[in-house]
Amino acid sequence: MADNDEFDPRAYWERRLDADWNQQGVGHASLGQNLNKWQYRLRHDRFAQVVSSVGIEPSTSRVLDVGSGTGEYIHAWRSLGADDVTGMDLTDAAVTRLRERFPETTVVRRDITEDVDDFPAGQFDVISCMDVLFHVTDDDRYVSALRNIGRLLRPGGFFVWSDLFLHGRESRGGHIVWRSLKRAEDAVRAADMDVVLREPLFWLLNEPRDTKIPGALTAWKGGMWLVSRNERVADSIGQRLWRLDARLTSHRRESPSTEIMVCRRREVEQG
Repeated sequence: MADNDEFDPRAYWERRLDADWNQQGVGHASLGQNLNKWQYRLRHDRFAQVVSSVGIEPSTSRVLDVGSGTGEYIHAWRSLGADDVTGMDLTDAAVTRLRERFPETTVVRRDITEDVDDFPAGQFDVISCMDVLFHVTDDDRYVSALRNIGRLLRPGGFFVWSDLFLHGRESRGGHIVWRSLKRAEDAVRAADMDVVLREPLFWLLNEPRDTKIPGALTAWKGGMWLVSRNERVADSIGQRLWRLDARLTSHRRESPSTEIMVCRRREVEQG
């Protein structure tokens, strides 16, 4: 069931990406450009570390990036040596620009929550979907997205994605639904995938929605709002938080903020 029956995800993202096709446009809209810049630097650092740690070989993999937006993860895969990369986005605004930015990359407009049967089952070795699925506000569509991703993966293929994976109560509002870790794991299993890794993506640089500390989220929002009023200050604070987060996320198993999860498509059972 949708949290907001009037929310039109395609229309929302067409407007947002057409106006701001940059890191702020696809990132945390209220933080400004420089804090988003440091957020994305940490995202790219952690993404590369996790891809390496689970044994993914980008140079020999057929890769699909779902919800490509401004192409942050198309670029990340290319930087890691991937040659066979397909981008997928919901919007014309993104697809048109992505085809210009990455002329060597196939980019298609598709909604991963809907029918993607025009892609053969098992076509991809690796699929990424970073900071995307919490924008699917309808629970049935969320399950469908994961089922479609599972179908597109070859047996043994990897799915790399990010969310908050809350241990506490789920949070719903506007264009975002923060779902529970249990709901995510249940949907992954229903899509014939198994979780092989879950590690912090952020610690301090993004909202601590999965914390038990009273007032922590309100304090974070207030502090970041003040910092983001001055881009020069935001750049300095963002760099310091990036350094702290780089240490924390590399040595902790759980985070009060966004985490990165890697799943693997189950091998076909021999009869």
